[in-house]
Amino acid sequence: MKSAVKIILLLGAVIAAVVLSQRLYHQLRSHPTARVEAAPKTNPVAIRSTAAPLTKSAPAPVTVLPTAFPEWLRPVLAPVFGTPYAERVKALQAGTGKLTGDDIKAIYSYLLAPTYTDADSRVGENWLRNVMLDELVEQPSLPADLAAELVSIYQNQEQDVVMRDYAIQHMDPAYDQASAEEKAALSRALWQATGETDSSIAGTALLALNNLAQNDTEFDRNRIAQTALKLAGDEKCGGLARITAVQLCGQMGVTQAAPLALQLAQNAGSIPLRISAIAALGDLGGRDTETFLQEIAAGSEDRLKPAAETALKKLGKRLGT
Repeated sequence: MKSAVKIILLLGAVIAAVVLSQRLYHQLRSHPTARVEAAPKTNPVAIRSTAAPLTKSAPAPVTVLPTAFPEWLRPVLAPVFGTPYAERVKALQAGTGKLTGDDIKAIYSYLLAPTYTDADSRVGENWLRNVMLDELVEQPSLPADLAAELVSIYQNQEQDVVMRDYAIQHMDPAYDQASAEEKAALSRALWQATGETDSSIAGTALLALNNLAQNDTEFDRNRIAQTALKLAGDEKCGGLARITAVQLCGQMGVTQAAPLALQLAQNAGSIPLRISAIAALGDLGGRDTETFLQEIAAGSEDRLKPAAETALKKLGKRLGT
């Protein structure tokens, strides 16, 4: 399977914004699934959480399970009270190879039921569910009804927002193996998700659409670019979605966004958005922005310097200077 989600941790305030919205999605296609020994997966929404470490014992979520399910899944889906999430993930990964139909039905039932864990357990619960999605999309052939399950998880407002974002992320790797009808449903869901601008979801959907458009002409790149431009300029758009939109404008070469990127790089109210805009100037700026970037690179705001230095290198390469 060519893709799996590897959610990033913020490795410092300097590059936080740039990594925040890009790697959340793009590493779907470029890295193998992290095993349980690796750092637990998280999400830009969850990064702000003060939730306890994932190894903390936590009660199982309220779920609706089949009356009977494979015994090997019992430690995963219906564990002994207090079982740490790390042990549940380990049990899942140890048992997953080629899943049977009964395995898949049991996992679907679990995933479709929103979790009602407390805040201290939510990060661990989302981690477990994300690994389940990883295992499903990495099956030798796309499990029956997986596309519909992903759409259902995303569209259910009772699901945790992080889980809904994970469903969007997994629509990309599921798309390639989906039927024509399933592809149409996934496409509709992704476009619908670009309207959810108050969280990371709109940005995640934009990145998915852009990624799919690389190899599938069914996706209108101009529509994607114009949607990114609209969100980048929308002051009511949430920070995470707007950061992604600005970056995508740069990556797609949306020249109409150049004045906006310069304005945001100079005056945006948040450092992450300024970093994103500075990065975009490397793709969109002209000679008139070179002096501005040099000033930022030599300035006193250490959090902006790396982005400005990288943008200057890109700009110089583009302009031949």
